Amino acid sequence: MLATGEDRYAAMLEDQADTITAHFPDYDNSPFVQEKFFGDWSKDQHYGQQQNRAIVGHNLKIAWNLMRINSLRPKAEYVAFAEKIAAAMPSVGADPQRGGWYDMVERVVAPGERFHRLVWHDRKAWWQQEQGILAYLLLHGVFGRPEYARMVSMRIIQASLALACRVTTIPITYSPDRSVTLTAAPLNPRSTRGSEPGSG
Repeated sequence: MLATGEDRYAAMLEDQADTITAHFPDYDNSPFVQEKFFGDWSKDQHYGQQQNRAIVGHNLKIAWNLMRINSLRPKAEYVAFAEKIAAAMPSVGADPQRGGWYDMVERVVAPGERFHRLVWHDRKAWWQQEQGILAYLLLHGVFGRPEYARMVSMRIIQASLALACRVTTIPITYSPDRSVTLTAAPLNPRSTRGSEPGSG
């Protein structure tokens, strides 16, 4: 669309955004989107490694893509869905102690548990951090809300220092006066892999 200016590409993007907005929200059952479906749009929660699991970065990716498409073909439902994702993800998809976005988690909290159980590992793939930065950066650019700017600054600091110091995570404390407190732990050589194959 940006390269050619042809309206047919904008129409294709709008159709995709309409489809995602119509079928992916599943907030009566989970704070995460439903990603897999059968041909009649009924839920497929037994497919391969996906099962009834959520990939955190896919939720964040939906938010920033909807905001970009909204700039081209504005619709209130795009904004509402993007903001719903932005509000939900920090408490269910991020590491509240050390920062960073998790990879794959169970979409539903198991009976007797308080958190969405991690699948495979607790490491944070680089691309999930990218999706978080993009999502909150675009939301802040459109709405100018301080909570979105705060999420962007925290994630950029964590991601940059983690790469520079070769650590898995960077605990961060963000204060109202914009000061930050950082602590870095050495990288575990056995924890350098990103996502499991196919999870991105």
